[in-house]
Amino acid sequence: MIIPYFCCLLCLFAGDTLTASGGEVLDSPAAPERLLEACRPELVSPPLRNALNALGWIFAAGVFLNVHALIRRRWGVLPAGTKPAVPWGMAEIGWTALWLGLALASFTVLEGWALSSSAWGRAARSDPHLLIFNTGVQSAVALLLIGRVSRRAGYSFRLFESFPSAFADLRRAFRAYLFFFPALVFLVAVSFAANRLLGIRAFPHPLINPLSAPGGASLAPLLFLVGVVLAPLTEEIAFRGFLYPVLRRRFSVAASILLSSALFALLHRQQASWLALAGLGAFLAWSYERTGRLSVPLFIHAIHNALSLAVALLLASAR
Repeated sequence: MIIPYFCCLLCLFAGDTLTASGGEVLDSPAAPERLLEACRPELVSPPLRNALNALGWIFAAGVFLNVHALIRRRWGVLPAGTKPAVPWGMAEIGWTALWLGLALASFTVLEGWALSSSAWGRAARSDPHLLIFNTGVQSAVALLLIGRVSRRAGYSFRLFESFPSAFADLRRAFRAYLFFFPALVFLVAVSFAANRLLGIRAFPHPLINPLSAPGGASLAPLLFLVGVVLAPLTEEIAFRGFLYPVLRRRFSVAASILLSSALFALLHRQQASWLALAGLGAFLAWSYERTGRLSVPLFIHAIHNALSLAVALLLASAR
């Protein structure tokens, strides 16, 4: 019985749609009953069934960790650490955001002009490689601008001190994600209900769209490189390493977490998934507040994105 409901959940989790046996596309917030009908076990491919069962075990492990912590009254899922102080303030963040906006706007205008000036460029607009390239450019520009501020201030983002410490942080991040996963499922369910009530349609993340296209599986290595390595690295340095410590210096822990997570969710521009994204952003900020190690939220973010992309790939291959 777990397969249909987790399949329905994953359609929301990945922001994707399923195709029924008759070929009709089922939109998750618009047709939940039909979606569950399309997710009957006999319609699910064996690899997807195994993956969904594995996800069910992940959920069960997360529930166990939460119950265990509740019984023992110990919520220290992550070890406490000392947070590094950063030498910049809101002025540097404001100028960096301004230059980032100007640089990306200029790049968008130039790229639009270049693509519209030739038949090849007009055809390339729908090429998923262009989306991957644009994501890489955005990340590179953001990292360069943040790196410029940190270098001028004599500060270095130390992500990994050594291989043993990085591996230890990876283990902590995986356990923390298991702990958080039931809460994420709850937030997705609330978003599902709210979207249905308000008539908001859920659309897949732009990096997931190429997987649904013919031959999309061939793009999986590039998409995983961008989604699991580049995007978490850029966003964790920007939101947790660059922005959060400054907010923390001016506001309380709760206010800093709420502000940074709200901005994190808003900049993803996925209205239907805002609550789940804000919850994920809050957990990432809390993990950095708790440990003082940027590698922990980085690994949590990478695990989450890897799971989302894997689910989307399996859903696409099952159609």
